[in-house]
Amino acid sequence: MAWTAARSPGGRGVSDPTAQAFEAAKTMHLRGRVADAERLYREALRSNPAHLDALHGLGVLCLQTGRPQAAVEYLRQAAAGDAGSAMLHNNLGVALCQLGYLAEAAEAYRRAVAAEPDSVQSLTNLGHVLALLGRNGEALSVLAKAVALEPGSREANSRLGAVLLELKRPDEALAPLQKAAALEPQRAESRIDLGSALVGCGRFGEAAEQFRAALARAPDAVPALCGLGEALGKLDRHDEAAATFARALARAPGDASIHYNLGSALTFLGRIAEAGHAFARAAALEPDVPSYRYAAMATKTTAADDPDLKALERMAGNAERYAERERAELHIALAKAYDDLKRYDEAFGHLERGNAIKRRMVTYDEAKEIGRLRAAAETFTREFLDTRAGEGNPSPVPVFIVGMPRSGTTLVEQILASHPAVFGAGEQPILPQLVNGGRAGEDFPGGAATLDAGGWRHLGDEYLERLAVLAPQASRITDKMPGNFLYAGLIRLMLPGARIVHVQRDALDTCFSCYTKLFDGDVNYAYDLAELGRYYRAYQALMAHWRSVIPPEAMLELSYERLIEDLETEARRLVGWCGLEWDERCLAFHEAKRSVRTASAIQVRRPLYKSAVGRAAPYRQWLEPLLAALGATTS
Repeated sequence: MAWTAARSPGGRGVSDPTAQAFEAAKTMHLRGRVADAERLYREALRSNPAHLDALHGLGVLCLQTGRPQAAVEYLRQAAAGDAGSAMLHNNLGVALCQLGYLAEAAEAYRRAVAAEPDSVQSLTNLGHVLALLGRNGEALSVLAKAVALEPGSREANSRLGAVLLELKRPDEALAPLQKAAALEPQRAESRIDLGSALVGCGRFGEAAEQFRAALARAPDAVPALCGLGEALGKLDRHDEAAATFARALARAPGDASIHYNLGSALTFLGRIAEAGHAFARAAALEPDVPSYRYAAMATKTTAADDPDLKALERMAGNAERYAERERAELHIALAKAYDDLKRYDEAFGHLERGNAIKRRMVTYDEAKEIGRLRAAAETFTREFLDTRAGEGNPSPVPVFIVGMPRSGTTLVEQILASHPAVFGAGEQPILPQLVNGGRAGEDFPGGAATLDAGGWRHLGDEYLERLAVLAPQASRITDKMPGNFLYAGLIRLMLPGARIVHVQRDALDTCFSCYTKLFDGDVNYAYDLAELGRYYRAYQALMAHWRSVIPPEAMLELSYERLIEDLETEARRLVGWCGLEWDERCLAFHEAKRSVRTASAIQVRRPLYKSAVGRAAPYRQWLEPLLAALGATTS
């Protein structure tokens, strides 16, 4: 932990023997002759035990020579007799921090600031220790003042950026962290912090560059390796991410979080057994972290004597000690375990608890979200589509795979991506980003009416440019963002040569499967059964509209159940509809060597299985709110 280097204090006029000993001690201290300086400081204190400057000097010397406990004793004595020295109280704060006495250190820094309100160093140190105490609001105010007083302070900018990151405000953290990195470009820590901010802003490529720059300066820096691994994972470069986390583990084998991150990368790569081992190692190192058990349970079928189950049950007995996110994971992991054991009553109880916690954590405006689906149908009418037909980019490369989450979209993409002419790009945020950035008119969907022919072409060009860079040689590239069903009309106009694959699964099975997962993205309707059912009905209504206005050569409907029942027939239909020659590798989709970054990452690594059909049946007695909301959608 870096603290401001303590400085030797100045002298004061006192009786000659004491003054002579102190002045000599100060001279030796400044010359780096610490043994002589300590001897002379002690000589001065024998003459006058209350000599404040000698106490201060000896305290600083002890601090500089790795004796913080002794430093605190001398500096406390000096501070008790001198309330007006900012440097003295600042140095006491440094010593207290080294001992972990953070609350007392904060008070020492406050006294330093009171003595010298414009001391950037004291303000910076106070802000840092407040952040360590979890008082980020206060820390932010203090550090902002420090930066305002001295915009060129690397440390103040760095600390301010770190607090903004902790407050989940990466966009605001960028400016001070960029300034800190520019002020000391060779400092690895500044690059690491800037990389973390860029990850938070979704600028993963730039983040990776910063982490690599940090590693060029400090090759063994574990935070830089972990940050690089995270950035590479976000870029879907999971093989590189796994290798990077393995490098980090070689340097920090006892860090449970790195084992967990390695396990996540291995899961995306389909190396499930290795992933399970990594999660188990994380749990062994930190047995009471629900996230590690939650991840481990997903890699296996639970046995009655599974130690992870026993640990989860133990943790559930003291669930209130955990943060909400961890409690949600704890309950969902237990639900999965009990489901494996066919203990459905207990499983559903934990599903209810886990989802109730998650629902409190998310913001979901039901009227607004369902209103957007209805507005899309009202805007993209047959007339609207016909009058603008052919204005976009005609490229046949994009294949959009849409539908509700947990409906089988990942399976369909895995089948297509097993074809040598197809690149499976996974869930790409490109289209939502273009829409949210106003490229499809302000306030989508209504604003889409303002686009002219050039606007539709430009929108298609921009999407295709960002997609094609992922696989420039591929004949087809899949974009498997399920929620893109909202934009089917938009896709038809901006990319009239694109194909849309709509995957459907039994309504009850789809919704219940959603209810068993904690999603990373914006699936905020999934944590309340009634809200989930109402959203499904709105989705179904919008898809019925798209069927009526989008020609069948542009949108293919696939049934998950039919795909499971007759894989080859449906797979051949899918591949042919995409304009490709049949390839037998599409039937061995589970052997495809590609990363999968969805909740179905584990399932698509297995040969086709039928157990997911009728998934909700054992739980039907507890699903009345969902059944009522679905209405005639399901029997």
